[in-house]
Amino acid sequence: MANPVFDAVRSVMAIREYQDKPIASDVVSRIVDAGRLTASASNSQAWHFVVIREPETLRALGSLVKTGPYIAKSVLAIVVAYEKASHTAISDCSRAIQSMLLTAWAEGVGSNWTGFGGLEGVRSKVALPDRYEVLAVLPFGYPARPVKGRKKRKPLAEVASAERFGTPLPGGGLFDGSEATRATHQLDRTDSIRSIERRPKKCADHCPRRKAGAAVR
Repeated sequence: MANPVFDAVRSVMAIREYQDKPIASDVVSRIVDAGRLTASASNSQAWHFVVIREPETLRALGSLVKTGPYIAKSVLAIVVAYEKASHTAISDCSRAIQSMLLTAWAEGVGSNWTGFGGLEGVRSKVALPDRYEVLAVLPFGYPARPVKGRKKRKPLAEVASAERFGTPLPGGGLFDGSEATRATHQLDRTDSIRSIERRPKKCADHCPRRKAGAAVR
């Protein structure tokens, strides 16, 4: 049976090049609301999301986030901040980020996680109070071209067990570790991503090990 949530998780890719085309307000609202609706420890909701559309501010963010210079070419960005006093807020914001990325993908909008803390310049730029720390900046936009890649993952048996470590799960998963079967991700929207071939994911843009300019999916 088709599962659109699983399909989004299976097919989502990191997008770093965008069309110069605005994202409709109702789509933006759904993306942000996906973050708001995400569960948090003790329902603390110790986060704040700043939605950026002004080109000048987007360009500034592109220069402030070392792993995200392409923010400058996006049409929308969301600054994700958490309350410093919360010891679970980083985990909670990470969950909210994934909710927003998947919701955007289901709308045909691409994105990627950039930065990972230490973004004091971003906090100051968007006038967040001192009690907040910026965790990440998420640029958004319709992909500049059809996205093709290859998503390499370990086999399910290497990362999951049944009852005790090393006992294979029944069924073994839908795909083998190489994801050799090339999946097609199609959305019933004009700006959907029509075809996706998966490629390896080495280190995301918020990873300190990632070298500038490296292609990652």
